[in-house]
Amino acid sequence: MNRIQLRTKVKASDVEAVKEIVTTTGFFHPEEIDIAIELVEERLARGAASGYEFIFLDFDGITVAYSCYGLIPLTKSSYDLYWIATHADYRGKALERFYCWKQKMISRRFAVQVFMPKHLHGNCTSLPGNFTCVTDTI
Repeated sequence: MNRIQLRTKVKASDVEAVKEIVTTTGFFHPEEIDIAIELVEERLARGAASGYEFIFLDFDGITVAYSCYGLIPLTKSSYDLYWIATHADYRGKALERFYCWKQKMISRRFAVQVFMPKHLHGNCTSLPGNFTCVTDTI
């Protein structure tokens, strides 16, 4: 079994996994946790029509991190990063750096950009204002 796997397909079990991940961070209020769960349920119910895309990081078969993003209206290849979180038990174990690197590789492949608040990630290309680009275009 591969220790680290990335996947984009949302499974029913991701509802509970996302709830646990965002709860363990200690960063989110109950209402925000409900929204994180809602977005997973929306993707399960409506598929791509929901407008929500996900990348999950599974470590030894356990979902330990995820991101949720969506196309910015009126753009061809720019995405807003709505959520990115790592389970508290797995933070600081180099998985986050791997995850950010892999997101960059995916975005390069599809020539897209994903924007997120600067305070969430310090290892990515800086942009003016309060945002950081976690991807590069080719």
